[in-house]
Amino acid sequence: MKKLFFWDGWYRTDRNIFLFFLTVVIISLLWLVYAMITGVDNVIHWEVIDNLERLKTSVHDFRVGNLRLDIPLDNFIVFQYFQGSNLTIQPVYAYIYLVFLTLSINLVMAILPGINKFWFYAGMGGFIGFMVLFNMGQINLFNQGDKSALIIILGLYLTAGYYFREFNPNIPVFKRFLVFTMISVVIAILFYFYAGVNRPFLYLANNGIYAPVIIAVLFILSVAHELIYGFLFLTTSASTTGSKHSLAHFIFISLIYILYVIITYLNYTRQIQWDIIYLNPFLILIVASVIGLWSFRKREELYREIFPFYPSGALSYLGFACITFITIAYVFSTGNDPMIEAFEDAILYSQIGFSILFFIYVIANFGPMIARNFRVVKVVYQSRIFPFFVFRLGGVLTAGFLFFQAEFFPYYQLLAGYYNQVGDLYLNEGQLDLAREYYERASDFEYQNHRSNYAMATIGRLQRDKLDEAYYFENSLLKRPTDYAYVNLSNIFLKNNQYFEGLFKLREGQEKFPYSAQILNNLGYFYSRTDIIDTAFYYFNLANNATRHHAVPEGNIYGLLAKSGLNVYLDSLEEFFDSRALVTNINRQAILNQLQRYDSALIDRDKDTIRNDVDFAALYNSGLNAMGSSDSSFFKRISSFGRNSGNGFYQNRLDVLKAMHDYLIHRTGESFAVLNNFAATSMNNHEYYRILGKLAIEQDQPELAVHYLEGTNIGENPQDRFYYALAKLESGNSADALSLMDELRSSGDPDIAALSEEYYSVLNFDGGDSPEQAGDEYLYLLARYHPQFQEDSVLERMIDVVENPEVKDLMRLEYMESLIADKKYEKAGALFSKVEIPTVAPDFIHDYRRIGYLLDLHQRNDQHFIENTGYLKMNDQNYLYDVLLGAIRQLASRDSSGLERKFYLAGTWDPFFEPGILEAVKYYQEIKGDPYSAYNLLIRATEINRYSVPLYKRMVDLTLDMGLTEYAMDGLEILRDLLTAEEYLDYEDQISSRIREKQDRSWGQ
Repeated sequence: MKKLFFWDGWYRTDRNIFLFFLTVVIISLLWLVYAMITGVDNVIHWEVIDNLERLKTSVHDFRVGNLRLDIPLDNFIVFQYFQGSNLTIQPVYAYIYLVFLTLSINLVMAILPGINKFWFYAGMGGFIGFMVLFNMGQINLFNQGDKSALIIILGLYLTAGYYFREFNPNIPVFKRFLVFTMISVVIAILFYFYAGVNRPFLYLANNGIYAPVIIAVLFILSVAHELIYGFLFLTTSASTTGSKHSLAHFIFISLIYILYVIITYLNYTRQIQWDIIYLNPFLILIVASVIGLWSFRKREELYREIFPFYPSGALSYLGFACITFITIAYVFSTGNDPMIEAFEDAILYSQIGFSILFFIYVIANFGPMIARNFRVVKVVYQSRIFPFFVFRLGGVLTAGFLFFQAEFFPYYQLLAGYYNQVGDLYLNEGQLDLAREYYERASDFEYQNHRSNYAMATIGRLQRDKLDEAYYFENSLLKRPTDYAYVNLSNIFLKNNQYFEGLFKLREGQEKFPYSAQILNNLGYFYSRTDIIDTAFYYFNLANNATRHHAVPEGNIYGLLAKSGLNVYLDSLEEFFDSRALVTNINRQAILNQLQRYDSALIDRDKDTIRNDVDFAALYNSGLNAMGSSDSSFFKRISSFGRNSGNGFYQNRLDVLKAMHDYLIHRTGESFAVLNNFAATSMNNHEYYRILGKLAIEQDQPELAVHYLEGTNIGENPQDRFYYALAKLESGNSADALSLMDELRSSGDPDIAALSEEYYSVLNFDGGDSPEQAGDEYLYLLARYHPQFQEDSVLERMIDVVENPEVKDLMRLEYMESLIADKKYEKAGALFSKVEIPTVAPDFIHDYRRIGYLLDLHQRNDQHFIENTGYLKMNDQNYLYDVLLGAIRQLASRDSSGLERKFYLAGTWDPFFEPGILEAVKYYQEIKGDPYSAYNLLIRATEINRYSVPLYKRMVDLTLDMGLTEYAMDGLEILRDLLTAEEYLDYEDQISSRIREKQDRSWGQ
């Protein structure tokens, strides 16, 4: 073990500094291995791009005759795809590199005063050249672009070195090292505070890369034979006189290694492309360097005149090894592939040259001794026939020959790598044009290198130059392609709508990187934009299996299923894909919204900020899922979230969501006000007019529906035109409806054409054929729309004839509604009493219960069809009827607690809830004695419910009671357009007589 841990017998201070630098070298090695494994990931990383897509999902549907109309709103899904980031320089790598490099230089400088005079001054000259190559004028110390920094460093270092050599040579290495380290700290502080550039240490690291690269290459040459030495050690160190075949073993293993190095060299120079595992040049260097530390001790005879192995030789070896490893680690950490390739060439050239020559040197000098099983490893550096310097010279010449054969290409790669490092400085500072200039110089020396082309593509992206970006990403694929470049190039094609070009580029990338989860995911994303759902799922699933980070592909799988509209069993799906990432939950919520399943647990609704599309989709889909809930606390905050985001699209969508929720909890006035505002101001107002038109139909306001639907795309959209025709029909304008239905019979939309054909047949029915033969639904349509079938007796007979129970329930329901409208309450009540609610089709139960409320509101006798009030939630269809009936019964019992609030609610929430508005007006006028509040209720309602004859009549009556005859005349003028000529004349006579009475009284007074 003493031979292995040769430092155990050293003095404590020498041993401690050796162990310290041995630790530094090990850390450098670990960084090198880490940087080599991570590769370009050190300067490029994956970014996830969120793409928001809209689906349409019904949030409310209602019945108009035998049709069901729905109100679709956006339902958002988020697809995520990858892109390679911009080239990102990490200055921290430069700082670590400089710290280790400075420590190593200080160690070498601390050793120099202890060697002989000639080599001391030679070493000082080498230090001067080293510092000159750092190009320190670039840091503009004291804002001067001169040699100030170089002069200060040389002055301090050379003075200290000269003092230690000539005046105090007995100071130990450790103390000299501390002095040089203190000098370095002072210089670093000076540079930090007085440099004229933002990151002076990044400038030093990158501009001065040449100097440590030269040292690294020299070190690579110096250890190039060590693996052959290692083989010699393995085959002879344990040899005895009884051992056999030591020479054969040495020759065999050495030749196999040399052959494998040559094969690796041929592969790296692209002369062969065999499907085998090749040697890693840097792994060769690491092993050779480790062997070299112990081998260097054996070579002490060769350099004893300069310095002894203990401690100077050992420490200098560690110092130069650290410079080598830390320099290569830094080059890997910056992803500088041309410089990496130059190091690879240096290692392979030197391994071929020095390994062959050292093998010849050993055989020539010690072949017979090895054959006789002597332990020649102990004397291998004591040459006999073949001088050691000849081996060195031959190794250099052989490596030089390979270098010459390559037409000095490794040198040009070093230049390319240097210019890449300088370009990084300016890219980091945002000086894009200057950075581009240096990257272009690097590309001139090695146009295929990935680093320069990716950097210039980054600059193209930052400058929004799509042509440059695509061109340089394409060039970055020429030699050492990365999956980042493939993905980025395909994304450019996708954004330019060059779908197939992007797809082919990704497929090419998949061949190069078959296990890249990012390429597989993006292939799935490409296919998701088409109707090839199964292929998209296939690639998303492959991506999910290829990575430990499942959030993106699993979220995309859920989004794909939502987009496909397939019936999905979420419980079964979650057995395979159990990610709880936000996007996965958003897309899962979208599926629930399509299935109309409420689940409050999937998304955190406490989020009160919207930073991006994902936050918005999470909030929106959560609100959409809770649309039918009676809990409005979430929706009270939702609009403020949109406004706080500063994004008009977010605010718009969230306001529409809240408006629809308001509608469903009977805050219809607020809902229509918001939707009216959007319809009046939005560029895409068809959507809002369509929603308003449908809702007006549901509210039995067909004239208002016609008004809204005229704002839709009725000229081109068959569905809008059909809704418009239906609104005309509901308003009693059968002639226009018949004409529109006739046109729509030839619509390109087969569903609209079929419906229009049916309605046209009903409206055009002349009574010639027996309607019973046409079926129950046809009978129903005749009963609803054809004047010939409107008489009570005819309706009753048709209800008896209908066999379909649901159609029978519907006809019976509408018959009772017509009786109540005609004020035939007793007959309607008698029919309602015969109804057994549990037997009614589920679709009509709420409508039947509404009949009970209407009868109780109109009859007001001891016979109650609705026994109890106050138990319905806000999302119940009959909630306002329940509030109103409860208020009327409370008023009758002389209980005034909370009474005004109930009447105010019934009179203000829903401008189409005419019974509630009229009762509230009566309450404020007669009970509260506040006709002005009653008048305001009517004004507020008619701002939206502008075609309501009962409300305008009540307004005329109220203004007359208040003595506001001019207002009454205004109301009468509005009614002129709402009533038929005959109805208007009758009503005008009544009002005119009342006006005259008011005027007569006024004159009489």
